[in-house]
Amino acid sequence: MGRANWLYFLGTKSNKYEHFIYGISLPTSNVNRYNLNNRLGKIGNKRLYVFESITDDIDIPNLKNNSIDLNLYHKDVKETIHIVHKNKYIQSYEPEHIRIASPIGQTVYVNSYYSNTFYNINNGMFLEEKNRGILLALFAELDKDSNQKFIENYSQRLGCFEYIEAMPWAESAAPFSIYTSKNIPNKYIIKRDNKYSQEILYVHLIVYSIQNNVLLDEFKIFDKGLTALEFDTELINDAKYKYSVFDAQGKLIYKDSNHWMLGISLQMNMISDTVQIKSKTGIKMISAYTPVKPVEINYPDNKIIQNINSNIKIIDDIKKDNSSSSSSSNNISPEQKWFDKNEDLVQSLINFIKKYLNYNSEILIVDPFISPESLELLMNINNTSIKINIISCWGNNDPDSNNTSPTDEIIKKTRELIKKFASTSFPIGNLIWHNLGKENFHDRFIFIVNSRESKLFMLSNSINNLSGKYNIIISELTGSTKEHAIKYITSIKANCTDTNRIFPEVENV
Repeated sequence: MGRANWLYFLGTKSNKYEHFIYGISLPTSNVNRYNLNNRLGKIGNKRLYVFESITDDIDIPNLKNNSIDLNLYHKDVKETIHIVHKNKYIQSYEPEHIRIASPIGQTVYVNSYYSNTFYNINNGMFLEEKNRGILLALFAELDKDSNQKFIENYSQRLGCFEYIEAMPWAESAAPFSIYTSKNIPNKYIIKRDNKYSQEILYVHLIVYSIQNNVLLDEFKIFDKGLTALEFDTELINDAKYKYSVFDAQGKLIYKDSNHWMLGISLQMNMISDTVQIKSKTGIKMISAYTPVKPVEINYPDNKIIQNINSNIKIIDDIKKDNSSSSSSSNNISPEQKWFDKNEDLVQSLINFIKKYLNYNSEILIVDPFISPESLELLMNINNTSIKINIISCWGNNDPDSNNTSPTDEIIKKTRELIKKFASTSFPIGNLIWHNLGKENFHDRFIFIVNSRESKLFMLSNSINNLSGKYNIIISELTGSTKEHAIKYITSIKANCTDTNRIFPEVENV
């Protein structure tokens, strides 16, 4: 086993290590070896750098002098960070867990070491409103680079180094699985892989009814050579369970929870993310992917079906869990609206969007054919505090006239129109436009983020069709669909660079 390490610094051209931001060390069986550094993004007059490496295994840092030598993790880093706070917690992947999902999708122990090199948790440095923009820009870059969720609820990660202790199976399927009997769904069977059968392990299983009454709460022991444990509880149609596995020293090594319905395992906790980092040689994916074992699905005799309402409730609960990452209330249905082609089409659509905008809202428009003249439509937003980010991908066909035109001419036309609007209420000072080139993507999105929530909409047509040529429908995406769409949009944003930015024109840096 080696360790994959990422160290983030906010610095200048002359001093790349001015501020330590965040570091994470993950166990990995990856056989590749690299030791690279590259620039992620520019934040004000500073740049965010990541130093990445895969090295031989490194012991947990010796903290006798309350410091961590980062040179252990990357040969080019000569910095030592001083620890002001440390803690250790268990990170497990289960739907009801309150922490963010671990980058490795199984139970791990996280050793967190906080420093005041950049962000002091105790005195709230950089939490003043005037520095909010700096924080959000940092979070956004870290989100984009690491595929983790810094913006949402884990800002303590600034000035933080996390050393992950994981189980030997962290990069494969966990050796534990739970089944019900083929004909009696209230008989639970927990199995483990043969290669771990010589260890003594303890299992704690709790089974709940749909009304949250405890039906079973029991410890059992995997003795040496034993690969399956059976648990019995009273007959019931629907149930949910959670179980924990401990080693012989009492250390938690695995934890899981789920629902059962009519003998069918609804294992919704699919683990599909990987930790992704950028390199000069391209995107690298490390650890994190934990395949889910095939689920044994059995259909019990109809006599077991007792109450369809309880089935409906448990499905609703699962759907609620699945959409928990959505900022909208679970009781509110996604918004969808049809707009007929008529002279009021533009204003109707803009009014629909404006109700989600408040001071300092941000709009990301991902639309392959959004055109220069579409800016006139967006002027109806009439709010100079709004930040607008546009990503298009037209080639040498003018999206307004469909006439063949050199891309450079269309870019020039776009810039001239933007400058023309500079004296209006259109937020030119907060506009960024990238064009990624012909046929880079196809789908169309409007992503709105404000201080209260985020809303993601898909459009049936491109915005340059809002002049009354076509009907258009706008549909809100929520739950796991929203999460997958955001990942897709993030992959598009990753292609936005200085070389394909139309506005503002790129400075020489």
